[in-house]
Amino acid sequence: MEENNELINNPAVEYTDDNIRHLSDMEHVRTRPGMYIGKLGDGSHAEDGIYVLLKEIIDNSIDEFKMQAGKKIEIIIEENLRVSVRDYGRGIPQGKLIEAVSVLNTGGKYDSKAFKKSVGLNGVGVKAVNALSSRFEVRSYRDGKVRIATFAKGDLLTDTTQDTTEENGTYIFFEPDNLLFENYSFRPEFVETMLRNYTYLNTGLAIIYNGQRILSRNGLVDLLNDNMTAVGLYPIIHLKGEDIEIAFTHTGQYGEEYYSFVNGQHTTQGGTHQSAFKEHIARTIKEYFNKNMDYADIRNGLVAAIAVNVEEPLFESQTKIKLGSTNMAPGGPTVNKFVGDFVKTEVDNYLHKHTHILFDAPHGPGALRDDEGVAGFHQRLAALRVFNLGGAFGNDAQLRARMAGKFKRPRPAVPHARVHFPRGMDGIPPDIGERIAVQNMFRAAGHMFHGLLRSQKNQSCIHYCSNFLNDVLLI
Repeated sequence: MEENNELINNPAVEYTDDNIRHLSDMEHVRTRPGMYIGKLGDGSHAEDGIYVLLKEIIDNSIDEFKMQAGKKIEIIIEENLRVSVRDYGRGIPQGKLIEAVSVLNTGGKYDSKAFKKSVGLNGVGVKAVNALSSRFEVRSYRDGKVRIATFAKGDLLTDTTQDTTEENGTYIFFEPDNLLFENYSFRPEFVETMLRNYTYLNTGLAIIYNGQRILSRNGLVDLLNDNMTAVGLYPIIHLKGEDIEIAFTHTGQYGEEYYSFVNGQHTTQGGTHQSAFKEHIARTIKEYFNKNMDYADIRNGLVAAIAVNVEEPLFESQTKIKLGSTNMAPGGPTVNKFVGDFVKTEVDNYLHKHTHILFDAPHGPGALRDDEGVAGFHQRLAALRVFNLGGAFGNDAQLRARMAGKFKRPRPAVPHARVHFPRGMDGIPPDIGERIAVQNMFRAAGHMFHGLLRSQKNQSCIHYCSNFLNDVLLI
């Protein structure tokens, strides 16, 4: 009762005109930084805000490259604290330089003719970097003139224009505000991963990072080769079309692994493009091989990358890590149909032309395999997949080493092994025939021990299987 009386006697907090405030653009960013860059952090995680700041600046330079203006970006990070980025694109139009870096919702990318498939479309990114930096400087080099503006926490300090002999382009320097990003430090490994992803998606682009040259000649193939932790069961399939590129293979590992991108932006949480790829890659493989299997089984062991270019993309947050667009362009085909049509046509055509890619029953990870000669044989053995179906040998390093060494030297013929030649391999040399015979025997042994290994993952079981292989294969 006393509590109720106390509440009644307490006057309400006054709410008057004085409580209504208007924040400038820069004040709003500093007051609510999470709306613009997600978490703040100190740089110890790849998702921390200082990497979003760096990404926002680089995105603009990447957009210049995509518009065929500038093939080189120079990035310097001093003492893991201060960042400078120089591109050789067209340079920010000098008459609007101040507005372009300090007024929200201002930019040239609202005009889709200038930046048809840009990732930075909402006029926020570089302004957020300016507001959240204790020091910020922008230079626009255009036609023999350079306009230079400096800021502190979003407030303009100086603005000058002078003659220059430097190439056209844009230079930006920023130092994140230590009051917001307490004790921050850029981690070189996170920065390098980000930069490599940019080069995978933009073949021909050279990024110079603290004097180190980073580039990619094979796009998504380089991405998978650099990131896969297991040997592919067949060579990476790499297919490109207008506004889409995919690469994939299967490995001996369980689970699925995807790298997806939109307009060069790494969408770490996927989105409509990744969901479409997962659906249609499994459907296409299932239909081609006419196998009655679940899509999840077909995708098991899949490692894949997909990159699409979307006009006016919609992301689920300012950090742009998940695509929400349902259409490839205003009035264009849906993302699902666009990706599905490409995968169905191109992957199906590839499998018809490369008949050495075969389908395996789902006893372990990886639905496809390569049975093309010695290369396919070694890839298959390198993964130790045929007889490692239940994972029982996963911790037996000695046996793995012995098996790996076994297949580096010539082997005698296996007279009683039954050889099943894959399609398109008639008339293969005898040596390869022997190797395929051994492979088929491995497959038979694997099926024989599969149930036992799954139920008895113990040392005696491993010794039994090891002795069998010793006797038959002369290890």
